[in-house]
Amino acid sequence: MANWRVYFSTLPKVSNMPAVRNYYHSSCQSMENALNHIFSHGMGANVNHTWSHNIDNQGVRYVGFNRIAAIRGSATNDLRHRVTITMSWDLPFGYPDLAW
Repeated sequence: MANWRVYFSTLPKVSNMPAVRNYYHSSCQSMENALNHIFSHGMGANVNHTWSHNIDNQGVRYVGFNRIAAIRGSATNDLRHRVTITMSWDLPFGYPDLAW
């Protein structure tokens, strides 16, 4: 419980200030891989892979009849794998010094 006496001069009618705590904890582990290759004639490719795992205890789970507990496990927004592939091609006309 917080000490309310420090606020007595500005809030004289306050008799109780309960402390608010955050009982939830979360953590995230991730790894990112990238593969870049430039082909001939201005062709290029990128492949990116991201692995992540979000763990928290925010989700409420029923462990027994009329017993609710916050159990640590995979988060609701857990997205394990994401792969993106992009390709680019430089146009064969125009001047190389006139970049966008």
